[in-house]
This record gives sequence, structure tokens and C-alpha cells, in this order.
Amino acid sequence: QHGYRFRTSTTCESSGAYADDLVILTNKITSIQPQLDKLRRFTKWAGMELSIPKCALTGSPNKEYKKPATFKTYIQSKNITYDNQQIPVLHQNEVYKYLGIQLMPSLKWNTQKQVTTAKLLKQCNQLLTSPATMRQKQKILNTVLRMGVTYSFHAVPYSIPTIQKLDKIIIATT
Repeated sequence: QHGYRFRTSTTCESSGAYADDLVILTNKITSIQPQLDKLRRFTKWAGMELSIPKCALTGSPNKEYKKPATFKTYIQSKNITYDNQQIPVLHQNEVYKYLGIQLMPSLKWNTQKQVTTAKLLKQCNQLLTSPATMRQKQKILNTVLRMGVTYSFHAVPYSIPTIQKLDKIIIATT
């Protein structure tokens, strides 16, 4: 009963998971600590551990309309911990990697697209200067870099011009 309640239905979603990635959802800051306490009990029972440096608390203040920096400070003031360790807090406009996709709680798509473009450019430059053979580089380009960008299409609404820009980077690297 600590999950995120949608305004448009009676649905309450408390978590999402895939492989070793987990997201805990709530629309009340007071519900975060009870959720983390349940998670701690489960991981202890299952013999698992969380990597706290890879974790983050973040969100977007829908009702309060607090400025992002104020909201981040507000979350930090709640001293939310996991096994007596402070959980890092991200600004709602800070990018966070979840399931391999760079996401931002405020859903500022242009920033997310810029992050993807910059990452692709960096990876292409690294590939061009790598000691791999031309055949290996081509395989990496098509199976890793191109697929990495395509994978993010499920989470970020790319426009046709943005897709064309990303495609031009890949073509130029080829």
C-alpha cells in the first residue's frame, strides 16, 4: 500500500524489476523508507546485497511545484537510508541510467536525446581509434552501438530528425 497511485485509475504500482534492476515507485516521500525496509528484509532473506553507489532517489514534484533544487534538498532532509547507508539523491533533471537507458524523471526529452547523441559520438570515436580490425569494428558498430540506440527508442520519443541525426553519426563512422 506504499506504491504509486495513478490519478486515472485505482491501480497502485509499487515496483518494477528486470534482471538485477529494480525501481520502487511511490507518490509519497513518507512511503520510501517503508519500501526500502521491506527491500532490506527481502535481500537479507535472499542473501543478496544492494550496491548503494548504483542506487538513487529521485522524483518530480507534481503537486508541490517546488523548484528542482528545493525538491532535491527536501528529499535529502528526510535522511532516507538502506541498511544505515544514505541513498544518493538526484535532481529531477539529472540523468539516471535504468535498464541501460539514460532517463530523467522530469521527462525532458531534449536533454535525454542530447545525452544519447553525445554517448554515441563518444563510442564511435573510441571505436574508430580502437585496435580492432575493420571487420570487428563493423560488427561492433552494428551489434552494439546501433542496437544500443535502437533499444532506447522504447523509452524516449525520438523525432524523425533526431533519428536521422543519430543515423548520420553511425553512417559517418561506417
